[in-house]
Amino acid sequence: LGLQRTVNYGCTPDEYLAMFVGQQGKCAICRRAETRRYRGRVKNLAVDHDHETGTIRALLCGACNIGIGAFRHDPTRLRAARAYLDLHG
Repeated sequence: LGLQRTVNYGCTPDEYLAMFVGQQGKCAICRRAETRRYRGRVKNLAVDHDHETGTIRALLCGACNIGIGAFRHDPTRLRAARAYLDLHG
């Protein structure tokens, strides 16, 4: 793992590695390993954090991280999107 950039949001490389191992190398939302690539290597899982407090929550794959960001980390919007998809699948 290239962990030099994980110091973002106050996450040290050791903390990142502990979360990574605890999550079995998988996204906390979809439970899948990261598949995005950059310069021929699979990217690290993203460090998800609360944008108001800065508190680190978990590691997410790029798709899930972008997805919750698009919904502005708003649980009400996310539930409404799920209801929409359940209805219109």
